Amino acid sequence: PNDGSGDAIFHLDPLWSSADIDAIGIDCYWPLSDWRDGDDHLDRTRAHSDSDLQYLKSNIAGGEGYDWYYASAEDRAAQVRTPITDGAGKPWVYRFKDLKSWWENPHFDRVGGSEVPAPTAWQPQSKPVWFMELGCPAIDKGANQPNVFWDEKSSESAWPYFSTGQANELIQRRYAQAFVEGYGNDAETSLAGLNPTSAVYGGPMVDLDRLHLYVWDARPYPAFPYDLDTWSDGGNWQTGHWLNGRAGANDLADVVRELFAAYGMTDVDVSGLAGLVPGFVLDRPMPLREAFQTLELAYFLDVVDSGGTLRITHRQDGPALLTVGDDDVVEEKVGASLISLTRGQESDLPQTVRINYVARDGRYAAEVADARRTTRSSRREATATLAVMLDDAQASSIAESWLYESWAMRERLNLSLPPSKLAVEPGDRLGVRIGKRTVTARIDEIADHGARVIEARAIDTAVYNAGPSPSRATQVTDAPVVGIATVAFLDLPLLDGTEPESAGYVAAAQSPWPGGINVYRSSSDTGYALATQIAAPSIMGTLAAPLAPSPSDRWTHPAGFDIRLISGELASRTDQDVFDGRNVAAIQHENGAWEVIQFAEAELIGPKHYRIRRVLRGQAGTDGEAVTEIPAGANFVLIDGRESQLEITPGDLNRALNWRYGPAGRDFGSAQFRVTQHAFAGLGARPLSPVHVRGNRDIDGWHLSWIRRTRIGGDRWDQADVPLSEAREAYEIDILDDGTVVRTLQADTPALVYAADDAIADFGLLPEAIDCRIYQMSEAFGRGAPAIASLATT
Repeated sequence: PNDGSGDAIFHLDPLWSSADIDAIGIDCYWPLSDWRDGDDHLDRTRAHSDSDLQYLKSNIAGGEGYDWYYASAEDRAAQVRTPITDGAGKPWVYRFKDLKSWWENPHFDRVGGSEVPAPTAWQPQSKPVWFMELGCPAIDKGANQPNVFWDEKSSESAWPYFSTGQANELIQRRYAQAFVEGYGNDAETSLAGLNPTSAVYGGPMVDLDRLHLYVWDARPYPAFPYDLDTWSDGGNWQTGHWLNGRAGANDLADVVRELFAAYGMTDVDVSGLAGLVPGFVLDRPMPLREAFQTLELAYFLDVVDSGGTLRITHRQDGPALLTVGDDDVVEEKVGASLISLTRGQESDLPQTVRINYVARDGRYAAEVADARRTTRSSRREATATLAVMLDDAQASSIAESWLYESWAMRERLNLSLPPSKLAVEPGDRLGVRIGKRTVTARIDEIADHGARVIEARAIDTAVYNAGPSPSRATQVTDAPVVGIATVAFLDLPLLDGTEPESAGYVAAAQSPWPGGINVYRSSSDTGYALATQIAAPSIMGTLAAPLAPSPSDRWTHPAGFDIRLISGELASRTDQDVFDGRNVAAIQHENGAWEVIQFAEAELIGPKHYRIRRVLRGQAGTDGEAVTEIPAGANFVLIDGRESQLEITPGDLNRALNWRYGPAGRDFGSAQFRVTQHAFAGLGARPLSPVHVRGNRDIDGWHLSWIRRTRIGGDRWDQADVPLSEAREAYEIDILDDGTVVRTLQADTPALVYAADDAIADFGLLPEAIDCRIYQMSEAFGRGAPAIASLATT
């Protein structure tokens, strides 16, 4: 504590003196300023100029917490400062910012207020100091109290001392810059003697290679902070300690300097500029004046010629250079007003202003912010397009300031000063007394012909320092598009019997997910129409090694096979969960057909690498696919509802259509879109293959029988037979001779006789073994999946 009443802040000598610890790590949230508004010598509302940076640096080893402290809130408000002392000639014991004295002196414990004779195990200068957390909130006057944060949902929420609560990203940058430069080894920017070299280890006291800024969030920008559906604390980013989305911003002074240099103007004074520029666009050749107008309005800048140098300042900066009244001005014409004030008509002023800007949230979309004044005297609107990246709160603040600046500047002043006031220049502020009122005015023009004839406009600096602007809480639904989506078109049978029979399916994965994938269809390469939008990424991957054939409808692959996922995660399920329809997946065979499987065990064995065990192959009537090997690299899709259903009309079945897919929100002609052809077969209407094929031979021929299955409603155990699911029961049976069909038979029941006369005609004798394929027939689909059987006499 800094009040002289407790132990020193550096209290862990036994730990820090341990030989096992190479350095001293501390969190660093030292107050570097004592700024407040309305105090002439401390009127630094934004900490922007070079002198302000030097002020911050000097407070690293000075100011509050070094040689003085505020004993109470009343003392802080009145700036009554109490020296820090321990009464024993070692004030650094209680100075939480006197790191140097603590580091280069031996330490003595104090028992009952008295020092013990022997020092602790700490050896002066024995170890470097690491700043483990160094940061400042991005809020007005954040350097006054860098450890606090604003969160309306937290009981610990607070603004720094004397803060207006307005977002201020630059103070966050300046705070870190003060430490990095102050402790650095550059003689021009560092503070002499602040970071001494150790006589023990030969390095600096503060190791800048181990300076850790707080805080870089693992959640990716701009998904955080703009995806409020996922992260509810995104609203705290605007004034919080986060560096995400800010670290890449450019200093306004550097941007203006480079802009003028690009037009051949290098003698420009930008030392007084404040602000960070997240992004600035010059999209075409243009004059410097036009290029600069965007920055001029966004940051309210003035350009004046001062002694042959262009000086660029903020319109709201600085107090009045001098205050004048009737006794201070020159009378140029007898009887004329010494000070003339004219006010523009309100009907000529804007009632509404609109700012067109580029969204900062990663979409780079064109956005609009507006401000409106409640008045009936004007109906005018003013619009400006800013080629600057902004968030909605920043844009709203600019619009508000611009609107009220227009009204504040409706008053124009004309006066003449004597030649002795040669120091007055355009852009300076004057206080002009008119009766009992003092008007603050900005000088626009000066004409020198003996007297200095001045034309100025009234200005209200308060309009540029508005309070915190609430965010509209817009959420990013379309993340920046990187790469191309992986898309799979799936012909699937009915899985639960409720799906449309002719439906097709499409699944997609992409990282990062662009918020959605649009899928367009066309029968040619023109006239595309939106077929569906995939709202969520599917869990997709590929086979890591070939998958051998396996029986269907029983637990297989106890040793397992491997899947490498592109996106998502897999999880194990109980047997009952699997029987209830969980963990359904589709694997694509080399011929393009999809086999439906289910699995009970999924073990993560590497990044996105799973081992799948206890598998049910050939589900939902795809058992005919399980008899062939699936090559490595085959597509894998978990069927969990994330796939999107496509409406396929009967006329489009088995017809190759063009499908164009890419990120939602982008034109389908953009580079992120791809096109492919696919024909859906409407497998939902395909009858399942019969099972339990039996056959025996007698003098009449071969007697064949089988059991049919059903596509719909076949899971109940309390029914004598499963529903037919077809308009009528019918079958076709192909008799094969060495793979060649020699006869096709029809039946309307699950049994028939392959007559001996027919068999002799086909084979020359009544064979002892036959091969056959049995199909259930559908009036809509035709032949269903075949049951393949080889029958022999026993």
